[in-house]
Amino acid sequence: MTLAMRGHVLDLACPPDDVTAVHTFLADVWASEPDVSAEDRMALELALVELASNVVPPRSVST
Repeated sequence: MTLAMRGHVLDLACPPDDVTAVHTFLADVWASEPDVSAEDRMALELALVELASNVVPPRSVST
């Protein structure tokens, strides 16, 4: 999966190990795109994390 935003690119393996890469990617994007509103940032981050988390397999829990 490749996400691109105005010259910003993140390549993810599918499924990713976790969504940390998405958060790190977006932190870098927001640092270089100060004109994006907080509301738009939150909406995009929520959507991307939801997409990434839907392909992260659940971890097995030992009892």
